[in-house]
Amino acid sequence: MSENTIKNLPDNEKSNDGEKIDAFEYSVLIVDDSLLNIHVLTNILSDQYNISVAENGRKAIEMAEETRPDVILLDIIMPELDGYAVITALKSMDRTKDIPIIIITALIDAEDEEKGLALGAVDYIAKPFNPAIVKLRVQNQIKILQQINMVKQSSIVEHSPFFIFYLTTEGNVSYLNPAAIKMTGYSEGEIREKGLELIFDNQTVSDIKDILIPNTLEYGTSACEVHMVQKDQDVRILSFTGFVTDTNDIGAIAHDVTQVRRLEVEVAKIYYDALTGIYNRRFFDENFERVLRTMSRGDGELSLLMIDIDYFKYYNDAYGHKAGDNCLKAVAEALTKGISRQEDFVARYGGEEFVAVLPYTDAPGAKVVAERLLLYVQDLKIPHKKSEVADHITVSIGAATGRISHPVSSDALILRADEMLYKSKQEGRNRITYSKMD
Repeated sequence: MSENTIKNLPDNEKSNDGEKIDAFEYSVLIVDDSLLNIHVLTNILSDQYNISVAENGRKAIEMAEETRPDVILLDIIMPELDGYAVITALKSMDRTKDIPIIIITALIDAEDEEKGLALGAVDYIAKPFNPAIVKLRVQNQIKILQQINMVKQSSIVEHSPFFIFYLTTEGNVSYLNPAAIKMTGYSEGEIREKGLELIFDNQTVSDIKDILIPNTLEYGTSACEVHMVQKDQDVRILSFTGFVTDTNDIGAIAHDVTQVRRLEVEVAKIYYDALTGIYNRRFFDENFERVLRTMSRGDGELSLLMIDIDYFKYYNDAYGHKAGDNCLKAVAEALTKGISRQEDFVARYGGEEFVAVLPYTDAPGAKVVAERLLLYVQDLKIPHKKSEVADHITVSIGAATGRISHPVSSDALILRADEMLYKSKQEGRNRITYSKMD
């Protein structure tokens, strides 16, 4: 896909603060080497923003400098120039250093989030993408951008609904607007007297002083996420964006993201398997259909692997259910490590059965992946004295590949992969059986 701008019919969206974000007034640059991710994010955002895309880091830097998008969605894991290098490059150039960057990361990649935020990113979006969360994340940055522009141009700060305060470079509070004072529950005098420690814990104060202030001074803007304890002891999660004021103090605008974070927790409960930590059956059912719909616009092959742990009932009987749970966790981790591309995913299908979805993968490619998964599980060397094929845990795999342009239905592909899995079991287990659908 070449970089382009996509527009749909206008549709105004009104924020919770009563502020309108006019359709197509703002632009978003999506940077990702996965065509599937680009399609999904474009579908979510293209009815509200001007969307441009770049499929690699170098093109992203070039486009950002040329067009200055209002927000950048940046994938961390990319070949050649990864997301960290892109952030560093953008923050080093005067023309692009103020552009808010939202990093794209897997839900469990806390290190990616921390490193990206430390380099100057303002927020993150976790995969799998939840449309409501994606829209809220981008909308929050647009609203903060609006507020920063107004604060720099006038005294609107006094009437802003956002939590806004000014800090000296040493981290002392020099000003709070009425919205900030109201949100804390304390008086301005109490906060000035006792400082940030009154409403934030030690880690938050450290993040503000060690990350927000120095990064804002260096890059012109920065971000960190904190937990604020209100006077009534209610905890709110705030996303701070820093900027330099005319008096060279550090200004910070905070947006309350408590609701978004809670929604993310609910998404994790819905789409992740509680035992193994990988995607669950519901995620597979919904996203497999989404993959098929996305691929149906072009011409490509999709492969599906059905994976079953050999003689798992015997394993549970011999070693106990606790050991069985640990075995499932280990196998799930091995299968996940065996999937190398971002658009591929593994889910727990049920019991001791797993499924791997491989978009844009032909039969030879599926064979390579399946053989790697088979080997990764064997390499775990989990003892299995009751297995009839080896002295350790093994898996059987059924693989099916179909060309989406035919078209092929999800049910047909699942059925064929399941038939191939059954054949692998019938022919001795610890093996792979393939089928290419006509």
